[in-house]
Amino acid sequence: SEFYQPLDWKMRWFVAPSAEYIRGTQKIWFEGRAFAEYEFRTAEARLAAGRVLGKWGELRLGAFTSDVRGKPLIGNPEFESVSELRGGGTLSFRIDTEDSVVFDRADFRFADLAVELRGATDPAEVFTGTVTARSTDLATLPRSWSWPPLTGRAAGAGRVDGPLDNLRFRGTVDLDGAGLADVATGRTTARLEVADVLGDPFFGVEAEGDGLRVGEVPLGDFRLGGTVSAAGAVVEEFRAVRGDTVLEVGLRAAFGDSLHVFDLDVLTVSLEGTEWGLAEPTSFELGRGRFFLPTTVVASPRGSLRVDAYYERDAVVTGELELDNFDLALLGPFVPTAEPLSGTATAHAVVGGVPADPVVELQVRVRPTALAVPWPAVADWIVATSSSRRSRGTSPLITRSMSMATGAPARRLPMVGMG
Repeated sequence: SEFYQPLDWKMRWFVAPSAEYIRGTQKIWFEGRAFAEYEFRTAEARLAAGRVLGKWGELRLGAFTSDVRGKPLIGNPEFESVSELRGGGTLSFRIDTEDSVVFDRADFRFADLAVELRGATDPAEVFTGTVTARSTDLATLPRSWSWPPLTGRAAGAGRVDGPLDNLRFRGTVDLDGAGLADVATGRTTARLEVADVLGDPFFGVEAEGDGLRVGEVPLGDFRLGGTVSAAGAVVEEFRAVRGDTVLEVGLRAAFGDSLHVFDLDVLTVSLEGTEWGLAEPTSFELGRGRFFLPTTVVASPRGSLRVDAYYERDAVVTGELELDNFDLALLGPFVPTAEPLSGTATAHAVVGGVPADPVVELQVRVRPTALAVPWPAVADWIVATSSSRRSRGTSPLITRSMSMATGAPARRLPMVGMG
């Protein structure tokens, strides 16, 4: 907060002391995961004095001092508390006329978000300027902005120009440990173009980064290019590389008030020289309590996967999954196991009923190779995991059978829950 006090009757000279206190938390990220969290407290005092220049400008000289302190809340107990004293001075000159606006700097601050805008409008109301922004904790962005819950740090800079009713931004944004829901990244650099900044923004983005993770699935380094607006989005290119696994996606999305429609044009997964991909483009619908995926086939020279699903909250759930000679090595980069997965699986699963009480029939045949993991132990683990979920109120499945082509007789295992 600032207290503005004129020093003479003509209000030409003034003094403006101000103070600010910020308290927040900051996660420390490594390879897309938060491994520590600090609490930071910042206390800052400023004193400025200046001269009002008629009705058209202001000259201001100021000084500031601040004390920043941080202590670990979560993480290794060896992490130490930190503190820092800061100080400095500022000089600003502002001009305001009827025909144009020129300002040395305009600042906006909220929590730890700081935005600085410099620029001018000409008599035709065409603006030219620059903007910089920084946030050390994206989770503190104003909730009134209706942003989705974000985490991590961000810093950006670029140019803003154009008529006031159609401003355009071009610049770059650097993200560190950024996350959105189940999606997290390490370090990311994005090149942005935003049309109609103050009206109906239309974003164009090209981004590269590392440490991409979706849920518990690490996807590695990635590259993304596309556009997004309130009406929809286009992913022209998405490519993620982790080891010898390459994932590529291309899609178009149309956003509605209660239903979003996605057209999936490209989906390929390459592993050890084998490429799995869509047999033909498909689409799916996602809305409030609703999901629909028509029959979709992903195939390779080694085998195929066919799936369809429909879900409506509190009403119905149906679906079918069919695996034909599915290479289990494809799961290696995404499913952590003590031994490398190997072999193939042929399976057929059908689900039906209501979401609160679904019924599933599952038949699986696994053909391990000489380097296969102990599949009987895996089967016992599946049953144990399912049993532990019984308390959640899940329903029993109709049947479940699994056979291992290892010389041992086929085993029939009860399935006790869906989770």
